[in-house]
Amino acid sequence: MPKKIVKKETSSLEQFVDRLVEEKDFKGLREPVIQQIKKDLLSRVENIINAMILQKMPAEKLNDFEKLLDSKAGEKKIQSFCQKNILDLDQEIASTLLRFRNTYLNI
Repeated sequence: MPKKIVKKETSSLEQFVDRLVEEKDFKGLREPVIQQIKKDLLSRVENIINAMILQKMPAEKLNDFEKLLDSKAGEKKIQSFCQKNILDLDQEIASTLLRFRNTYLNI
C-alpha cells in the first residue's frame, strides 16, 4: 500500500505547522533551518494522520481503500472515501492534530 494518503498540498496542514513553529518560538535560528523544521514537521503530521486513517478505517473497507490508493485516484476521491467510511473523520483529524501539538509543545 502506498505510504501517502494525505497530500502535501494541503495548505491547512502547512498553516498548522507554521503555527506550531511560531508557538515553539525558535529564537536565533536562520530561515533555512526554520524551513527545514517546517518540512520535517509537515512530514510527521502527514504520517500521524495517515496512521490514524488506517487505524480508523473499517477492516472490511481496507481492501477497497488500498485499491483506491493503488489506482492513483485523485485527492478528492480519497477524501470522499475516507469521509464515507470513517465516522467523524474531521473530529478524528482534529483530535490527532491536537495530541500532536500538545506533545510537540510539551503541554
